[in-house]
Amino acid sequence: MASLNTTAPIDFELFLLFFGGAVELLTNFVGIPLSIANLILVARTSVIHPNMKAILIFQSLFIILRGSCRFVICLFKFFLWDPIGAESMQFFPALLKMYLIGIYARNFVPSVLVIELILATLFVRTYEKNCGHLFTFLWTPFAVRVITFY
Repeated sequence: MASLNTTAPIDFELFLLFFGGAVELLTNFVGIPLSIANLILVARTSVIHPNMKAILIFQSLFIILRGSCRFVICLFKFFLWDPIGAESMQFFPALLKMYLIGIYARNFVPSVLVIELILATLFVRTYEKNCGHLFTFLWTPFAVRVITFY
């Protein structure tokens, strides 16, 4: 009677999980500096309206936060030698919370961009002259509240 090798499928699945983790780690390793370069470019440009610039800077910061947290989570996959358990982050829940805030904020900001474009369209004559940050001061606390309690 031939013996069945039951560890071969498990080893292959583990290999695929770690290979996917390595690809994601490399992607985040490249993506974080690109996000920082994008943030610097947006912050230094004078072509964008100040309200739009503030929104894009806000979004860029949360993209960097999400990428950094994801990079650390991918590192934990290899340090703990557990590609599935590292995703739950039960040993460090603050990192998971920061990662989720980065995701929710990044997904919330496009809605704010649509509101910004609607306001720019409706008030086209006075919008370019209004360089105040009243809009930003109004939507930022709302965005933080929605992200925190979502």
